[in-house]
Amino acid sequence: MLLNGEDVLWVSKMLGHANASTTMRYYIKFIEEKGTKRATFLDKSFKKDCTLIAQSGNEKQRHA
Repeated sequence: MLLNGEDVLWVSKMLGHANASTTMRYYIKFIEEKGTKRATFLDKSFKKDCTLIAQSGNEKQRHA
């Protein structure tokens, strides 16, 4: 289930574990990293912030 992307909290509940850490302790070794990019929402935020910083830096140079 975890290999197929099922939520660990749901899997934990279905297995009758007290919490997700129990599930992860025993099953994490079977989960292969498939090269999935994680936290991609941060990419957009950082690009946006970096663009704003660069733009404000350019404006300061023009005014100098």
